[in-house]
This record gives sequence, C-alpha cells and structure tokens, in this order.
Amino acid sequence: MQVRMYWDPRLDARVREAATITTHPQAGNGGTVPGLEQGSLKPLPEAVGDVAVLKDLVTFDVMAQYVADRTQKVLGYLACAVLTVLLLIDRSPVEAVASGGAVALLFTVAFKVGAIRLGKITQRLTDAGFLAVRDEQGAQRFLRPEQQLPGPSVRCNL
Repeated sequence: MQVRMYWDPRLDARVREAATITTHPQAGNGGTVPGLEQGSLKPLPEAVGDVAVLKDLVTFDVMAQYVADRTQKVLGYLACAVLTVLLLIDRSPVEAVASGGAVALLFTVAFKVGAIRLGKITQRLTDAGFLAVRDEQGAQRFLRPEQQLPGPSVRCNL
C-alpha cells in the first residue's frame, strides 16, 4: 500500500508546525503528543473532532484502494468461478454451483457494504469542508479548501 502525505506549504501551517515541534519536542519518542492523552492513543476532549476527521481521511485512502478498485472485484469473482470449477471436478454440480454462488454473494455484499461505508466517509469529509480532488495518479483524495496538491496539477472538484 502506498500512502501519500502532502506538506502544507502555507505560512500559517509552517508556523503551527514550528509551534507544535517546540511544544512537543519528544512526540513520537514517548513524549507528549498534541491532542492525545499522555501514553495513549485516546484523544483529548477538545481534539475528538479533529482526530475523527484524520481517521476518516486515513480510512478513506485505505478503503478507496480496495472497495472502488475494479481489479479487486474482478479477482474476487474470478476466484468464485475457479472455486466452482474445482468443486465441479471433485463433487456434485449442485454443491459446486451452490458453493460458488454463496462465495459470490459474500463478495457482492462485502463490496456493497464497503461502497456504502466509503460513501458515508466521503459525506463526512465533505461536510467537514474538505474538497475531493484527483492526484497525479488519478486517485481521489480530500484536501482542505485552502490546500492544494504539490506540483503543477490543477485542483478540481469532483
């Protein structure tokens, strides 16, 4: 899995970064971390909303690679066909078709549930003010309204 992190080039972001590094010099090395309780991954009450948005951003990136990927769907259904053929060789046709159909139904439900969940995350990110954009590889990403992808790419709403 490839994760892309984009540095925010705005001056106020750089000022926030410097202040955070000054305030939390040992973050990542057992020290305090902004927005989290000491020694845990539990967000402080004032940071719960921001942490939820960050979680949605990460979840969207991971899910978008698998749920919306046509190759994953093709491979899943191809596996169902291979299963059916293998069972046809070894068992009765009724068992083979029933088993292949059951696995295909399981894949269909899993892809549908994933698409619904991805849609809900997309809606939450949009409601939080993020803009849907396509990066240089064509993958959908979400950026804050004032943020843009690095390089000469043009930001566009989807």
